[in-house]
Amino acid sequence: MVGENGQQLKDIMKKGFEAYRAIGSKKMTCTGVSVTSIDQDHCVAEVKWSGDYERKDGKPVIIDFAINYMVEKRDGDLKVFGWIAGDEQAEFRKHGLM
Repeated sequence: MVGENGQQLKDIMKKGFEAYRAIGSKKMTCTGVSVTSIDQDHCVAEVKWSGDYERKDGKPVIIDFAINYMVEKRDGDLKVFGWIAGDEQAEFRKHGLM
């Protein structure tokens, strides 16, 4: 999926957060970041996350995962222009959240 960083992205993100809350998401904690340089203007940042969820039966669930963000230095600022994540839907089903 490709899109512009604007109102459409904000709307999509809001819907995404609502969907995560609906399946029991309570808190996300960044547990680590490592950066691999590609060239002078690009890198991949691997961000490790720990997600706290609550199943419908009240049982707490913690899911640890990582997302790789592609980052570009543009006009002196760092911009995320893409990311790679695993199959989160499968993880949610595995842990009884879906």
